[in-house]
Amino acid sequence: MNVSTFEGDANVTFRSPSSFERYSFESGLSSGWSASSFSAEEDAGEARDGSFVASSDTVGVGDSLAVLERNVSLSSSGTIRFDARVSSEKVGYFGGDPARFFLDGSQEFEISGDGSWESYAFDVSSGQHTLRFEYEKDGYGGDNEDRFY
Repeated sequence: MNVSTFEGDANVTFRSPSSFERYSFESGLSSGWSASSFSAEEDAGEARDGSFVASSDTVGVGDSLAVLERNVSLSSSGTIRFDARVSSEKVGYFGGDPARFFLDGSQEFEISGDGSWESYAFDVSSGQHTLRFEYEKDGYGGDNEDRFY
């Protein structure tokens, strides 16, 4: 497989020249995803494509961690693409609620505050890869929607 794509509502597509597989959150979290305090829910106003979106479930829950993770195997190098946004308490001197993405255990980004949808792309080699999305709530209340989409 040479391309993995995460789209706005976290649809997942793995492509190779001879195959096409699509995993969608339109009917809930599909097989292969590991989730703790993340779910797929209908939210046509928030979803970028379709009517469902994957989002953290830790609204108002202090000192908590939401995780969405998937292991993928690529037979050739490619690019992982996805859109994401966070609406949270901005990280600062007195805490905050960051959203993070990890690729193979290495943190690729951290975002917080009330942001708009952004597109991300990461080149990957062939082989096994772990994709991990986290949303961490501190114990000091929250701002905005308190979610990572």
